Amino acid sequence: MIKFRKTVARLLPYNRTHYMRAWRGRKQTDAKWYAYSFQLDEDERTVSYALNTYKPMFIDIYQPFFEEVVLSFGSTSRWIVNHDYKNREWLPNNQNNLPRLRSLFKSNNIPFSFKGALEFDTEYLLLFSKELMLYPTSVFNRERSCYNDLEISNKELPFIIKTTAHLDIDLLSTDKELLEKFAGKKMKGSDVVQYRAL
Repeated sequence: MIKFRKTVARLLPYNRTHYMRAWRGRKQTDAKWYAYSFQLDEDERTVSYALNTYKPMFIDIYQPFFEEVVLSFGSTSRWIVNHDYKNREWLPNNQNNLPRLRSLFKSNNIPFSFKGALEFDTEYLLLFSKELMLYPTSVFNRERSCYNDLEISNKELPFIIKTTAHLDIDLLSTDKELLEKFAGKKMKGSDVVQYRAL
């Protein structure tokens, strides 16, 4: 099940304004946020850029990890997917890319210019995982051309999976113990290269 939601902030189990202040390094007014960033290690990143195959490599390494994280919350969890910082048009062009997302919008009579959030159940989030992971680097269908990062939030807990234009996966939460159980995962070709309290 997938729903299109115009009022993003009300859906999230955390204060979006306070979270964005923390992400930008500003003074916090509520719970402390913690973050882990998972990135291709330097050797893999260099080789993949040189061969112009970094997107397939990114998916091969991170899609199983993404799915493992999502499934750890149970098969009945719901997820809110929105742009970071500001709600923007989901598909600001008519490029021949992101076919599954474009088909979803068309089949629900939703314009590509829709601004808001998509609400997924776990099954559908996993079906769309590849395109959601590639979204920030694929919207314009041009190399090195990026759009907004996506934040995929658990609807019940303050836990975010952030897919970025740097081809990283960031995990963020106010629950440090919850976050650390994922930080222990080691994937071939990747490293946890950053941990910080926001």
